Amino acid sequence: MTLRLHIRRFYCHHSACRRTFAEPFPQLMPPQARRTRRLAQAQTRIELAAGGGAGARLTGQLGMQTNRDVSPP
Repeated sequence: MTLRLHIRRFYCHHSACRRTFAEPFPQLMPPQARRTRRLAQAQTRIELAAGGGAGARLTGQLGMQTNRDVSPP
């Protein structure tokens, strides 16, 4: 599944600042997250039920790439 988001980008107009800012989606994922909360919860449930290494292999086979050291959200 691919989720495409159209977000607004904001630019700092101060001459000394060259930062850009993106519109946040806190209900979907925290800032700087590489996975949604829902995906993180699903991975955590699988890995706790199957164990670290086995859970990591199973989530990989399901297309949810992770490793055995993933911490819960």
